[in-house]
Amino acid sequence: MSASLATVQAAIYARFGAAFVSGTPPTGGWNQAAYPVVAENQAWATTGAKQPTDKAWGRLSIRVATSIDTSADARARRVTGVVWLQIFCPAETGSLPAMKMSDEMERIFGRQTVVLAGETLRFNRAVPGYVGIQADGWDQFRCTVEFLSDAMT
Repeated sequence: MSASLATVQAAIYARFGAAFVSGTPPTGGWNQAAYPVVAENQAWATTGAKQPTDKAWGRLSIRVATSIDTSADARARRVTGVVWLQIFCPAETGSLPAMKMSDEMERIFGRQTVVLAGETLRFNRAVPGYVGIQADGWDQFRCTVEFLSDAMT
């Protein structure tokens, strides 16, 4: 039996670390104190922190791109997608905070494999990039990690 898309999403958030919710970085998880991040559509108040006004911060999203049968008898399913971190840096602080956050994404996800019940989730390398200057003067960067999930149905 395959894991649901919600299960895949939960596994990705779990890989990111419990710090995502609690603000306390677990061993191997995201360092929330150094690099505050919220989930897409998550209010800062639910994290126990305030949106930074003087240091880099991020917003994590998970985007499913495809979901297809990988066999003629539809016994296997493949899902592809992207873990997307939007990174916001104060004006004139340069790209170093974004590169450090991208390094953290690579450490957590880069070329990793996670085995779920009946499903294998694989991550590619983290790919940083510059997006542009926001209307408020902050620089926006991104870091993406493509993933694919194979499951028996």
